[in-house]
Amino acid sequence: MKLTSKKYSQMIGEHLHIFGFMTEQEIRCSLRVTRVDVENAVRDGEIQYVQNGYIATESWTAALQVARECGAEAARQSPRPTPEWTGEPILQGDWDAIIDVLGYDPGYGDSAANQELIDAWLAGYEAIRHNTNPYEIDARNNTATSQRRLLADGEGGYQGYKNYETCAVTMWIDNDRNDYQYWNDAADEIKRQITKGGPYSKYQSDEDSIKFTLADMMKDYFEEGNPITENSVYNDLLNTALAEVDWNEVAQTFLEE
Repeated sequence: MKLTSKKYSQMIGEHLHIFGFMTEQEIRCSLRVTRVDVENAVRDGEIQYVQNGYIATESWTAALQVARECGAEAARQSPRPTPEWTGEPILQGDWDAIIDVLGYDPGYGDSAANQELIDAWLAGYEAIRHNTNPYEIDARNNTATSQRRLLADGEGGYQGYKNYETCAVTMWIDNDRNDYQYWNDAADEIKRQITKGGPYSKYQSDEDSIKFTLADMMKDYFEEGNPITENSVYNDLLNTALAEVDWNEVAQTFLEE
């Protein structure tokens, strides 16, 4: 009986969950599947791309959970100001635990993937310091009120951003690998075009032209992507929140990376 596209995706996901990280060629050779099958598995959410290969989404989700729990436990054992990331695992034992779940060592080749693991560890750590549930800091699983409280930096801002709305947009982009890559690619393309053709205005430097162009692109993208199209209190509230976002600040974040 011929397998359906969905079944192929599930088979690939289960295989990577057992064997860990694999390149596309290794997947195709070991399972006798096509490149389209691998792409479908990504689309179906069974696997995801990291570095130069793929891992099972189930393994990645479990690794994020372990990272959060390790961060929470570290805070319980030794409460102290949040450690700064210096390029080495925050706690080597915690990193080893994450590797055990993933089935491979992500090393430092994929900064987006590593940053997501680091953010999960810090989320667990910060949650204990603020006496909240380690999962509340995850924007996908908490309320706006608790998210605001956890992100507030105590100086009237939010993690260095001028307001919660700007911080929230930036964090959502940072924590979504596809969005993160999309906007970094967009920033690179805008830099290339303006550097080659010159500023759009004689009153602006290259740097300002790049920032303002990217900011306008982001603003249009998110405002046009509003999923609530009918007139309602929800639409008004969402549009009001989007109007508070400092898109220049969001753009500057990606231009500095």
